[in-house]
Amino acid sequence: MVAHGPAQHLLARAKGALRAVLQHQQHLAFLDRGGPVRDDDDGAAAVLVGGDGAVQRGGALVVEVRVRFVQHQQDRVEIERARQADALDLAIRERLGPDAAVEITPATGAPNENWRAMATALVALLERLTDARVSLTGKEARIAGIAPTPDALETVDKGARRAALSNGYDLAKPALTLAPQPLEARIVAEAVAEVADCGPLSAAPPESGNVYAPGETLRLEGAVADDAALARLAERFVPDGRQVVAKDVLVINPSVCRIRRQLPPTPPNEMTFRYTSDLSGAGIDGDLFGIDDTSIIDLVVPAKMEGWLYAFIVDDVETVFHLLPAPDREAHELSKIGKVEGAERVIRLAFPENEDSYKTPALSYVEPYGDGDMMVFAVVADAPLFPHLRGDDEDTREFGPALAAALAEGGDRVSTRVQRFLRFDVPK
Repeated sequence: MVAHGPAQHLLARAKGALRAVLQHQQHLAFLDRGGPVRDDDDGAAAVLVGGDGAVQRGGALVVEVRVRFVQHQQDRVEIERARQADALDLAIRERLGPDAAVEITPATGAPNENWRAMATALVALLERLTDARVSLTGKEARIAGIAPTPDALETVDKGARRAALSNGYDLAKPALTLAPQPLEARIVAEAVAEVADCGPLSAAPPESGNVYAPGETLRLEGAVADDAALARLAERFVPDGRQVVAKDVLVINPSVCRIRRQLPPTPPNEMTFRYTSDLSGAGIDGDLFGIDDTSIIDLVVPAKMEGWLYAFIVDDVETVFHLLPAPDREAHELSKIGKVEGAERVIRLAFPENEDSYKTPALSYVEPYGDGDMMVFAVVADAPLFPHLRGDDEDTREFGPALAAALAEGGDRVSTRVQRFLRFDVPK
């Protein structure tokens, strides 16, 4: 803190300050710097340091006050100084308790007529904060600090505004923050559900019970259509002192997400996609095909599985390609399609290029085309989802609502499903 102009320094500390801190966790001091200045100069400055439990919490409470002093008011100031010091001493003792060892020595500055009332109000507010600082400079008041609870934050904010209005001060925007709070898992789940725009998205459960501890990291898994959803979650929880970790969240294009979010979650199942390169005849462990290759896709299901199969590919430019059922490929009841090999049924969905026909379609990359993620879906329902066949392809903005309506009409009609990315190695 810097005093403007020549100043006489005066410091009064709490008697037995160490004893007071150890016994009561309370310590208050009053510092005033004063000296003659011109009518248009800033005058003295004062500091209050206090803490109702602040030492115990590791915080310090500071009030910085700047007042004016005019040379020709000296005689009146000497009397007013002592009167306000006595009043402030009484107010402080009322706040900190009768055992607090506090001594206030009159300063040489001349506070304005509302300084004592404003200073008293500040003492009351500081009790609710840790690491707090309030400054009064001329007619401007500032307050900053950490509130232990939402109620304390609201009380300090409203109290500061009310005190400033009553005492003729201009209050700068309060810089108050909320200390990390416990957080119910239910609240996190609701917030995550609000931004889930690409199917299942969830947060890992709390380390203990149904409440996340203060500062405990939120770890997300699932998928979103873009990073904006994750940014909204960060805006919600980072100010609470939490880190949101989304390394297990996939960011998928909006076209795929438009369909993915319509499908209900299902438990792990035994259905899998098997990818094979047409060029090499070798299996593809990942999801990436060369742009000159043809994607051979088989769906492998348990031989005893029953139901009606719907298989389709969704690209990144709002197109759905129906593999089963489709015109010229109408059969889609599991027991009537595919080839049983031991305990498995293998259903070919996309064929080698030399077998390409309406009944046996081949899949390959055609330029120009999108270069984002595509996804292959296989859905098994307990009954047909649609009253008629859909075309070979259609817009996701038409198929998405139709799929949602079909699923809603029949209740839990999807018994199982599987999905897998399909990508082509497109040069960037």
